[in-house]
Amino acid sequence: MFRQYSNFISHKRRRSKSTSRVLSVAQSEAASDAPTVNEPIEIWTHSQPIDAATQQQNGCFTTLTARIHKYDHVAQRGSDRFLEDLTATLDSEEAKSKSSYLTSPVGNYASFLYPECMPERLELVAYLTELGNVHDDHTDSKNTPAADKPEELVESPRAEARKKLLEKVTGELTDKDGLEIIDCYRSNWLVTPDVPTADNCANLDDYVARRRLNAGIE
Repeated sequence: MFRQYSNFISHKRRRSKSTSRVLSVAQSEAASDAPTVNEPIEIWTHSQPIDAATQQQNGCFTTLTARIHKYDHVAQRGSDRFLEDLTATLDSEEAKSKSSYLTSPVGNYASFLYPECMPERLELVAYLTELGNVHDDHTDSKNTPAADKPEELVESPRAEARKKLLEKVTGELTDKDGLEIIDCYRSNWLVTPDVPTADNCANLDDYVARRRLNAGIE
């Protein structure tokens, strides 16, 4: 679900950027009668670039300019709150092995994944991203009591914790963006569009947009 919510945010951002580009072109045409070339205009509102020295100092590797959300502390707050909730849900031994998936010396990973996320949504987005990265370890089988019957399935502590935390955060999402999520669910989630991949992207811009959307996971 966290990926679907991030898609929802990305769709809103693209619509906003398209509107800004149209307005920018219209203003330029009104100011001058000379023909102009309608080049794409990148508008960054909530993010700022990270200088190359900082990237190299922390072992980051990229040839592109990295951007981080200006409210990185809000994303980190979402990660911290997730760990607190997870620790309260799991037993003490299970919780000891947990650490944030998103925290780094440069900033919270969610601030890089969603650099133009609305600040009021960033904490929940970071929380969901942390939740989406909680997986069962092989050690779960050692800590989980054996079932009475071989064919009986026993839910791992982490799987049970995921369900509880997902229920909690879903309630927060509904309060904040309920109607828009329902609208997005009808128009996007129920439809299976042709999703561009690295193999079938039409051009470099489409490829970069795709990698930006899935954070380079695929």
